[in-house]
Amino acid sequence: MKKIVLAAALVMAFSAKDAVAQTAAATLTGTVEQSLYISLDQTEITFANADAADFNAGLTEIAGGTLTHKGNVTHSVTVLADAATMTGTGAAARMDKPASDVKLKVGAGTPAALSNTVGEAVATAAAAGEYTKTLAYQM
Repeated sequence: MKKIVLAAALVMAFSAKDAVAQTAAATLTGTVEQSLYISLDQTEITFANADAADFNAGLTEIAGGTLTHKGNVTHSVTVLADAATMTGTGAAARMDKPASDVKLKVGAGTPAALSNTVGEAVATAAAAGEYTKTLAYQM
């Protein structure tokens, strides 16, 4: 029994001596790819016939949905009309109505005419994060 106790004490003594705290420095390198997400929850709009309130206001305003954008890169979002003129159906439709007759309103901002050559800046993000903007259209 004495030999076992002595052997155990020697193992513990040598183990305790070797169990000094170890530290090490390391450099880790990784690549984070650029990422950008853009979503618009309403991609089509239809203007109904103006009612008395629209007539008195001089315009019709309809909701244009919510734009969500997020990313880890600086970015901007612009909106363009897909054609210089609108199309329509029916006897009263004006086939050459300019797209600039439609105005885009971002949040509570000032409405700006749409163009099919110069995009209306809807959102700009210089920092990473998630952003939302409410859109409306006027005509």
